[in-house]
Amino acid sequence: MNGHHKYVAALVAIAGVATIGVAGGSLTGRTAGAQVEVHAPHLTYVDQPTPSQLETITWAVERFVAAGLQLPDLDLRFPVFCHGKGGIYHVGASSIDFCRVNRKNVLHEFAHAWDDTSGAVDREGFLELRGLTVWFGGLDVPAAEQGSEHLAIIITWGLMDPGTGSAHGLPQNSNAELVRAFDFLTRS
Repeated sequence: MNGHHKYVAALVAIAGVATIGVAGGSLTGRTAGAQVEVHAPHLTYVDQPTPSQLETITWAVERFVAAGLQLPDLDLRFPVFCHGKGGIYHVGASSIDFCRVNRKNVLHEFAHAWDDTSGAVDREGFLELRGLTVWFGGLDVPAAEQGSEHLAIIITWGLMDPGTGSAHGLPQNSNAELVRAFDFLTRS
């Protein structure tokens, strides 16, 4: 069983018994059979989330914790305009603007926050694995050409419920290629 499938099995097992507070706390996450101590981040809601938004954000935090991927403490806002995006992670500021709150968007922006703060990603190795040359090219460069967007899309794919999503818009998006990339990023 590869790392991604072990991770999915761990998520199923953990999801039934683990709850975490999004204000902080600790929970032991599993990746590929290894115990990794991670804690839920402290989330500051600059704008009041709806109950549905709060439920989605809590679900996403639980996915990261279960996978052993440490999220930073974050400020969350819910503006009306996000430059045509569902959300925007502000690099170096530990804040996210969510214009559309759904599972994919929240996981995607959390993946950017994890990458920005964890120091866990071998960016050069990932660029080589994906056949890319640019890590971040800004809002005007297509996602398919940016390593940071490949990372966020692939982490999102790996943390979604099995069979509920794909990595649309990316080259090299066969199941085997996505599993290899997810395992590379998470060191599964």
